[in-house]
Amino acid sequence: MSIETTEITEIVRVAPRDALATFAVPIEDGKPHPIDPILARVRAEIDAFVPDIATPVGRKRIASMAYRIARAKTALDTAGKDLVAEQKKIPNLIDATRRHIRDTLDAWAGEVRGPLDVWEAADKARVTTHESRIADLNRWANEPMLPSEELRRRLEDARSTVVSTDACQEFLDAYTEAKDRAVTALTAALALQEQREAEAAELVRLRAAAAERDRADREEAARKAALAAAEARAVEIARAEKDKAEARERALKAEKDAAEAREREMAAKLEEQQKRAAADAEAAAQKARDEIEAKRRAEDAEAAKRAENARHRGKINRAALEAFVRAGLSEDMGKFVVGLIAKGEIPNVTIKY
Repeated sequence: MSIETTEITEIVRVAPRDALATFAVPIEDGKPHPIDPILARVRAEIDAFVPDIATPVGRKRIASMAYRIARAKTALDTAGKDLVAEQKKIPNLIDATRRHIRDTLDAWAGEVRGPLDVWEAADKARVTTHESRIADLNRWANEPMLPSEELRRRLEDARSTVVSTDACQEFLDAYTEAKDRAVTALTAALALQEQREAEAAELVRLRAAAAERDRADREEAARKAALAAAEARAVEIARAEKDKAEARERALKAEKDAAEAREREMAAKLEEQQKRAAADAEAAAQKARDEIEAKRRAEDAEAAKRAENARHRGKINRAALEAFVRAGLSEDMGKFVVGLIAKGEIPNVTIKY
């Protein structure tokens, strides 16, 4: 059976059950490998193939043989690749099993330890409550500089603290010492603070009385100063009013003088304007007369020129008429022809004037 009549993929096919034993074996020089028999089948087909390069059919068979060998390579490589893909699934399966083991046993451990966790949390809260209360009592014993109201509240709170085995449990000694220190310190601090506040209140009262006296003295001084200022202001206002009246009188006189001066100036300007208007009117009338005279002279000159031109044209036209009459035309026909020429109605014929 030749390679041309046998599917190359059948020759090199590796059964899935044999894939691991075929591929996962080290390659060592001089030692047989499970893949060697499969490769030998391909080699046997190659050795049995007789190439013929001289004919088109032979060359086609050579190309077909090379293509089939390439297909054998692809088939074997794909089998190895599929095996790798299958083997890669194994670590994922193992990891999934490990996660299942961890999650299950963690849940069981939490289930077993749950009551202990609840007890430990409650006990921690209990201890924290006792320690916080003892810390407050110790802190109050070291904070004497507070208002009496706050010191009184803390003293009542400290005195109301129950110190017993049931209430304090293993912190009985710490509670006893902290309460005694707090009550003693707060009692002394409260007495001292009440004395300080009473002294401060008396000082405030004395300062307020002194401030009231100072305020009254300042108000009296301010009243006297305001009265003096008002009197001075009245004198100043009277003087200012007198100065304003005198200034108004001077201003009225100056305004009157200025008005009279403006009237005189306006009268002079009006007279000058009237003289200038009369002169301008005379000049305009003279200019009009001059323009009329110039126009008349121009019209006379133009009329004389037109008359001269008419006489000149008539003289030339009569000479042309006489020439036509001498040539044998009647006088009426000659006038008709001269008129046509003068009007330019005969092409290429003109009269030179």
